[in-house]
Amino acid sequence: MERFTYHAPGDTIAAISTAQAPAAIGVVRISGPRAREVAGRVFVSAHGKTLDDIRGYRALFGHAHDADGALIDEVIALNFRAPASFTGEDVVELSCHGGLYVTRRLLRAVLRAGAAPAGAGGGAPRG
Repeated sequence: MERFTYHAPGDTIAAISTAQAPAAIGVVRISGPRAREVAGRVFVSAHGKTLDDIRGYRALFGHAHDADGALIDEVIALNFRAPASFTGEDVVELSCHGGLYVTRRLLRAVLRAGAAPAGAGGGAPRG
């Protein structure tokens, strides 16, 4: 039986939202009121902009780093603002090179930056 974890609407959660298999691109989705804040602790834009600087449905190219400052990968950060997102909440999707190692390392950095693990159902709408 599948286990589901309940998260309150005020929680900011994260999960890998692509298949955990060899692939060209992997995506880590962060959803909740602190999505941009959490992503900003991991993501640094190549052009000096932050996710707060751009409107919804816009992207920034940059790099993801872990808490120690070590480079994880080049990423594209997609910014979706509530309520016009898949979950109805603020959402940031970090697209990195695919495969297991990089996406799991990126998710680990996002969780350490303050998101809770989404559990079964990933970044699906809550409520």
